[in-house]
Amino acid sequence: MSGQPVDRNVEIEGGISLHYDEAGEGRPLIIIPSWSLSGAWYQHQLRGLSHKRRVISLDMRGHGESSAPDNGYRVSRLAADLRAVIEALDLNEVDLMGHSIGSSIIWSYYDLFGDYRLGRMVFVDQAPSVTAKPDWSEEMCVTYGCLLPDLPALAEFYLALRGAETAEETAPLVARLFSPARSSSCRAATPPTCSTITVRSIGAM
Repeated sequence: MSGQPVDRNVEIEGGISLHYDEAGEGRPLIIIPSWSLSGAWYQHQLRGLSHKRRVISLDMRGHGESSAPDNGYRVSRLAADLRAVIEALDLNEVDLMGHSIGSSIIWSYYDLFGDYRLGRMVFVDQAPSVTAKPDWSEEMCVTYGCLLPDLPALAEFYLALRGAETAEETAPLVARLFSPARSSSCRAATPPTCSTITVRSIGAM
């Protein structure tokens, strides 16, 4: 396969079709996007890493061009979807790179299936907790990258997101998920412009 990304789909249990972009040859790497993002956001990583390996940028169910059923959105179900993709594509010694909730999906996969068909795991920009713990200082909250200060704030965010019906209502809510250190121009830019991410990994790529 050439380095030019190719659109593909894989069918898994329950009639679910999962879309992915693929490029390169060699040892496989699956990129698992953050919540609300599709594999298209990682096109720079896809092109850059595919010079030396086979890279698959996956749309999880309900995201991008994949099927969007009414249920099946628990992290454990997404981890089971990931296993189904690995089996359907007959991948072995596959490396996984998860961004944000994609990291949680990897941890869930490991918890459920161990190191089945896995090589290495890469965790990108995952906070240890969505909300701050009561005994954390402000400095600790900044260091750990918590999205919200406490559980009531999480409930408020959830209700606001559920009530948003237009792109104009949704945009400021999603903007809260970005670090304040990032410029407003980067937040508003298209995916290729904002592809720099912090990586914490287990094992070298």
